[in-house]
Amino acid sequence: MLRNPNKDPNLSVVKSTKHFVSVTSEDSNDSQSVNFNPGDMRISFNNVNLTNVSSAKDNTVTTITPIAFFGDLYYFNVSPNFKNNKFRILSSDGKSLSSTIGGIANVRESSDVTDVNYNEATFPTVTIAEGMYNAAELGTAILSALNASTIRWWSAGGGTPIVWTGTAMDGNGRLTIAYATNAPTGTPALHFYSVYTNNGESIDSSRVLGMSSANIQQSGAVAATFVLGGFILPYANRVAGLQTPKVVDTKTVQMIQVHSNCAGRFFTKRGYLPSGAWNTNAASRPLTNTDILFTFSVNVDMGSTFQFEPLSPELYEQEIINNWDEMRIYLTDNKGNQIKFINQAEISFTFSVKREYIVPSAEDRIKDIISYASYQH
Repeated sequence: MLRNPNKDPNLSVVKSTKHFVSVTSEDSNDSQSVNFNPGDMRISFNNVNLTNVSSAKDNTVTTITPIAFFGDLYYFNVSPNFKNNKFRILSSDGKSLSSTIGGIANVRESSDVTDVNYNEATFPTVTIAEGMYNAAELGTAILSALNASTIRWWSAGGGTPIVWTGTAMDGNGRLTIAYATNAPTGTPALHFYSVYTNNGESIDSSRVLGMSSANIQQSGAVAATFVLGGFILPYANRVAGLQTPKVVDTKTVQMIQVHSNCAGRFFTKRGYLPSGAWNTNAASRPLTNTDILFTFSVNVDMGSTFQFEPLSPELYEQEIINNWDEMRIYLTDNKGNQIKFINQAEISFTFSVKREYIVPSAEDRIKDIISYASYQH
């Protein structure tokens, strides 16, 4: 809790200063780098009177108050940062596909429920190139990713590459998926998974693919187990294609969390797991300090300017507890995934810094002197 001398009679302010500071992404130390992310700024200050919080010789209380936050909403809405740039394809019989996996060509899919050789690592994966897409551009990128994925119909001789065609977004924002290569044997349907976990990485590309409602039986699981975030393309529909269940949503970020090394007020408690069960890990149960300075909802579309101007800035006031010769400001979504903005985007932050040199009241100091004197006899 902030120390407030106005509410504590044992404290008094000897000196108070207030500075107004405005920084932009152009002020970042690495702003000229080709890999610079405007959503991750590191700004150096050379005024120790402003940035040094306190020392053993004083009781300075330093607080930061956000005033305004603006930025160009140009970010990579399909990105490894959001874990939404991949999806998997399985055949209905679990054995009809092959792919190049781990540099080894023609690795046969092995995902049938009854197959003793079930191996999740053989699921053919499609990776969409990182980028900032509208719906039409995303449809083109998905088609390109499918044709570059090395997914084939399996055969002992090396397999027949599947040529994907007609895969695009319609005027209503729904994705149609189609291909024109006949399977060597059988008529297997293709199952698309936009939500899955592999090697500890939780992928969820359901929103950018429109695959958020269909149920698909999970391979390798009991017959009653189903997963969301799926889509089934029957073999009979391969040429004309089939639309995914939902409209593609290219607005990946709904809320922005502003993080900073100056933050020192927000905490998260991890006493219970998302399932509602008690967390048995004692180390995760106490209140845990985070570096979130403030959070706000994004109410504009991509290509617009987002802005945060609190009606009551004092509600966001926080005490700075460490020196901040270099201030870091970085942005994440509400799940903690860092937002990667295009290099040319600009973000600015205006805030005030108040410093108060606080000492005990005269009455309190007299009591301390009397107490000290009593030990001299």
